[in-house]
Amino acid sequence: MFDEPKIDATKLLGAALAPYGYAPEAVAHALNAIAKAAECEALPNATRSGLALLEAERLTGDAIFCLRLGRSLNLSDFGSLGFAVMSCVNLREALELLTRYHPLLELGPEWRLIRGDQSTTLMTSAPGLEPEMWRALTEAAFSLLAKAGEDLIGRPIIELSINVSYPEPECAHEYRAYLNTQCLFDQPNCEIVLPNWLLDQPIRTANPAGNVVFRQQCEEMLRSLNQVENVSARVRRVIMQAGRTDQDIVQVARALAFSERTLRRRLAEEGTSYRTIEDEVRNILARNYLATTQLTVADIAELLNYTEPASFRRAFKRLNGMTPQQFRKR
Repeated sequence: MFDEPKIDATKLLGAALAPYGYAPEAVAHALNAIAKAAECEALPNATRSGLALLEAERLTGDAIFCLRLGRSLNLSDFGSLGFAVMSCVNLREALELLTRYHPLLELGPEWRLIRGDQSTTLMTSAPGLEPEMWRALTEAAFSLLAKAGEDLIGRPIIELSINVSYPEPECAHEYRAYLNTQCLFDQPNCEIVLPNWLLDQPIRTANPAGNVVFRQQCEEMLRSLNQVENVSARVRRVIMQAGRTDQDIVQVARALAFSERTLRRRLAEEGTSYRTIEDEVRNILARNYLATTQLTVADIAELLNYTEPASFRRAFKRLNGMTPQQFRKR
């Protein structure tokens, strides 16, 4: 939850803490302090996320804060990853996608999908984590998954079973309300078990053409996770992850913890500019839309925030040496 803006952790946790009376600035300060301390100690990402969740529990005094957090989030809060899940055909495809791109969520070090004759198990583990930290991460992740499944098929998913490896917490009686099922504690693994027939349930927002585009964006983010990035690449990833091109430089600078002036200077040192990177991202999305969807040129221009289709055509030809129609035919 703390590495670069795969997810804007400050924004998500800040929104969850707002009802408790905490100002966004105070939340940002606390999370940044945790992130810096964890980086100094070279702690894993899951540990940093767990520390933040436990700090949120401490601040609020709410024993079920993590359960509430998962239920308060929407898939659209997670940018390209959320849109990729929402555009899958059925729950099976959505789970397969989540297991591939789970590092972008940073709610645990490993998720695995184990298929059986009658059921499929989504299993996660965190060796070496303190039980309380693992509890916080699991509550947030599992309640998020329960809410996401409900949103995807249009009803609560009550046919699943949940096991967790930590001791029964004091708030165990709240689990059914947030997870839609009973939970067994002190089990060998943390897992959600679903009957195979349930995985064939169609997703209401399925969009195969859009899914291709969002998967490509997730692939790019996943490849970049373990690479040392320059500022240009980080800016590009912020815009790509958001799934839109209407962010201004002030928003992107804030996401990267820079001032606008510093960001402009760093980009200039790398021989580029915010406008150039924004045009590059627009072009990547435009090529994907033209190659994988039946959207009209006017629709694509609107999606990419061009003032009119003619402006989009001119920009596309300047960058690609051909018109959008010629590119689509090729």
